[in-house]
Amino acid sequence: MDSMHEVRIGSVPYLTEDQERITDMHSFFNVLNIIIGELSLVASSAPSSRALIEPYQLKLDQIGVALRHSEFTHRHVLDLDLQCEPILEMLGDVESNVACPERRQELASSRENLLSVFKILKQRVMEFASHDRAMDHWQWIPLNIFRAALVEVFRAIERNARGRYKICFTLKDCRPFDYLIDLVIESDDARG
Repeated sequence: MDSMHEVRIGSVPYLTEDQERITDMHSFFNVLNIIIGELSLVASSAPSSRALIEPYQLKLDQIGVALRHSEFTHRHVLDLDLQCEPILEMLGDVESNVACPERRQELASSRENLLSVFKILKQRVMEFASHDRAMDHWQWIPLNIFRAALVEVFRAIERNARGRYKICFTLKDCRPFDYLIDLVIESDDARG
């Protein structure tokens, strides 16, 4: 059977190599979409910035295509990571050249959102790099660090919502349209 076709043992389907690679890249595609979306918002908030933003949008599109179709995913993941600092610098330049206070605030919100997304990206890049070194090995992570990482992901999601809703971890902090996350993480391991 050709490697590009679905492989079945009995009635259980398995992923092709291409499908498995795309699944591994899922979080990177999510981050890529958020970055591209934020840059589009910035371009509509500050139309004069389009010439500055366009090269980054093109580069991000190229990285997306490469992640989808290339076998050299590590190189493209690192390339995505290398875009973080230049994008933040460019956004700082755009923000400093906008006179309207409301627009400056929108741009500051975009930059803050991207900062949180880039923090998650950096963590994901480290995990991705260590994945090959520890293939199929479980790693012990202290619960407080795991919980903090999950909370940071939810905070990034909340920032990306731009005030449409809040993510709460206690009922008393929630408003009618907010999301309540009951984050209970336990371990039988004494290291906790």
